[in-house]
Amino acid sequence: MGLFSGLKNFFRGQADKASEALEDVERDSKFAIEDSKTQVAGFQSKIATIMAANKIALRKRNEAEEEVAKLQRMAERAGSDGDADATRALVEKKSAAQRNLDTLTNQVTANEKIIKQLRGQLDGTRTKIANAESNRGRLVAQLEGAKIRKEMAAASSQFAGSSPLASLDKLQTAVEEAEADAEVTEELVGAEDTSSALTEKYGDDANAEDDEIARLLGKPTGTSS
Repeated sequence: MGLFSGLKNFFRGQADKASEALEDVERDSKFAIEDSKTQVAGFQSKIATIMAANKIALRKRNEAEEEVAKLQRMAERAGSDGDADATRALVEKKSAAQRNLDTLTNQVTANEKIIKQLRGQLDGTRTKIANAESNRGRLVAQLEGAKIRKEMAAASSQFAGSSPLASLDKLQTAVEEAEADAEVTEELVGAEDTSSALTEKYGDDANAEDDEIARLLGKPTGTSS
């Protein structure tokens, strides 16, 4: 293998590596978007679980709120009747129900805050993924365009050298040379034929036999009979 061929193969190898690297980037970006979508689906499922649990907590809070209001009414009626023991017992129950209500209210409030935050993050992630897909489509198109430009540039350089198109140029040259040779041959043959005709008609030996016959017959030369 010559030095030129070795260098050519070296650069071709480097180009192949660069092409493979670009293909890896394109592939990895696709997988990254797919993985992000999978993660979003997982986050959405977890958020849905929290939201379902919060609905249960909200329902329990509403029930606890009704229980507190009911115990309050019962304690008031017991107090109106002058039943101190019943009033004390109902007030104690109401206090316990109120503590449960406060706990449930705090839980619902915390859940709603977390849900709002998570949904905001989820929406933001979805927007980022959508933008990433859009940008990836644009960048992939640019990458493919760059590849085509590179291939066209390489093809153009090959067309200038030993390529099928270069052989057409050689054929054109051969045709032109053949036609030129034919024209020269035709001119030379035509000139020779003309010279032979003139020599035969006007040369010194053109009428030698006729003159000889005329001389022998005692006739003037230059006459045929």
